[in-house]
Amino acid sequence: MHTDLALDALDFKGDKSFKLEYKKDKNKINNLISGTYFTTNTIRIDHDLKRDYKHLDSFKILMCVEGSGKIRTGNNSTGISFGETILIPAKIENILIQSNTQEIKLLEVYI
Repeated sequence: MHTDLALDALDFKGDKSFKLEYKKDKNKINNLISGTYFTTNTIRIDHDLKRDYKHLDSFKILMCVEGSGKIRTGNNSTGISFGETILIPAKIENILIQSNTQEIKLLEVYI
């Protein structure tokens, strides 16, 4: 309700723009932010996409923000639709993301 007051309270170093610019490439991992404590990516796909998490020692969170699909790990799979979130344990090193619709868009977060 008081956006102007909230912006004044935040330190933007003189820049009052609070929109984040990021790539929106399809069928690629697009980084939104990588910091000391977490990384957030967007994933937009219209076909299968394999994700290799071997380099991570962290859980992964996938939030569906558009479309629907399946997340496969080995012989297991689970559906994900708009508004749903999936927690992937750290011990799972590879997943396959499949789109059920023309396109699925996910937010991916990990430590």
